[in-house]
Amino acid sequence: MNDNMSMPSVTAEAEPPVIPPPAPPSMPTRRRHWWVYALCGAGALVFAGLLVVVALVGYWKSLVRNYTSPSAQTMPVVLASPTGLEELVRSWTEFRLGVEDGTATQPFQLTADDLNQLIAMNPKLKAHARLTITNGQVFGQFTLPLDQVKQRELKGRYLNGLARLGLQFQDGWLTVNVVELKANGKPVPKWILRKLGRENLAKDLDKSQETVGFLQKLDRIDVEGDRILLKPLAKN
Repeated sequence: MNDNMSMPSVTAEAEPPVIPPPAPPSMPTRRRHWWVYALCGAGALVFAGLLVVVALVGYWKSLVRNYTSPSAQTMPVVLASPTGLEELVRSWTEFRLGVEDGTATQPFQLTADDLNQLIAMNPKLKAHARLTITNGQVFGQFTLPLDQVKQRELKGRYLNGLARLGLQFQDGWLTVNVVELKANGKPVPKWILRKLGRENLAKDLDKSQETVGFLQKLDRIDVEGDRILLKPLAKN
């Protein structure tokens, strides 16, 4: 995968009004299992794709033809391993309990394969999103059927995209932003990227006191090489 997703200049100068996007998939309100936290990020990536579409329709209908496709992009196959998934759950549970009682000392590591196994468990996401982590950067690939946007121009069209995501973690608060984005193989207009860049794709995590409490017991969340590292606070 090419890590350099350079953005060419665009001629549009003014930011037009945007049609309100459809609501993102709702998350469970009961006590959340740990894998729901990871799925929030993947679901938010799909929602970001919908924001791109409604922005394009609200701006200039001819752009729909440039940035959407008549066919869906096939997502890479996820080689699910029940044994591997069980080990991931066991390791996470041990890490979470260690963070909560202050005994955890080693970081918890998540690879793209780990995250994609979780995505493959969700019937609403498994055909629409995949994550890749390489050279310290996180990329999200997605494909979305656009009939749900309820716009005549989008009937039978798909948004096939690739986003580079930025992760920032400070004082126990996680922010995930779209840094670069291509749709149908083309960089999206800069004004759309600016709008998406202001959205925190991890904002729903702040709605859970359990999650907020856990994050505030972490020292860092870093992307290193081909994995994400969650590092616990050092015990005083």
